[in-house]
Amino acid sequence: MVALMSGIPMQSAHFDSTSAPSVLPAASQTSFQLAINPAFAALENVANAAALAVLATHDLELQAGGAVFDNTTTDYAARIKEEQFIWSSALSGNSGIAGLSSVLAASPRATANPAAVAKLKTLASHSGKVEIPTILFTGVADPVTVAGNQQSVADKYATYWAEKWAAAKKAGVSKRPANNQLVLWNFPPQKYTKFSAAGAPDTTLPAATGTNHCNFTTSQYLAIADMLAYAADNGVNLSGGALLTKLRKAGNMTYDRDYAAPKMKFYGN
Repeated sequence: MVALMSGIPMQSAHFDSTSAPSVLPAASQTSFQLAINPAFAALENVANAAALAVLATHDLELQAGGAVFDNTTTDYAARIKEEQFIWSSALSGNSGIAGLSSVLAASPRATANPAAVAKLKTLASHSGKVEIPTILFTGVADPVTVAGNQQSVADKYATYWAEKWAAAKKAGVSKRPANNQLVLWNFPPQKYTKFSAAGAPDTTLPAATGTNHCNFTTSQYLAIADMLAYAADNGVNLSGGALLTKLRKAGNMTYDRDYAAPKMKFYGN
């Protein structure tokens, strides 16, 4: 539930939330797929994200001069209003969800320091106003800088670009503004959890592509470097067939204008 409330992905380095060991009986395989694998994925991701989250929060509070986290008005039940049905088995069913939600509703809340929050907002922000070619690339199942973070940046630029285009048309300019933000995604495979002969999950293998924090290959880094060099020389991002060929050769890099990562929970409830 912690993973779902915070928006951490339900695919982790070694758990895809869909696989089950073949040595189990059919009924047990279904239970593993619906409950155990997702629970392990959430646990692995929370463990990977927690240490950095604690250190990052401490660092931000030192810079801001006080507590910046506030959940006095957060409705945790609302944060999982859709996910509770998708991951019902992993959350121990309706009774388990109701019990956990009631505990959270009755738990003490943390209050931020208003001055610290105001200071935090001055330290960094994304306006969406991108005037030079820029590339965004992240793993869809990154538990630290979740895909929704990249999506929020992309959304702000989309709004800014639409405003520029509207202003251009109003001024009688028929040429669309350049797309200065190229948004790329690293998707995990549909299935990748491996098991031992006895049926135990094998977590000794390298993390699956699209998972963990900045889990990129040398080919992907070089592809980004090549695309940035192209943008520097030409003043625009690589596009069309040349872009798709570059991504295909690098491997596990996707340009999909129709894909939108889930909204960050911070911007919801």
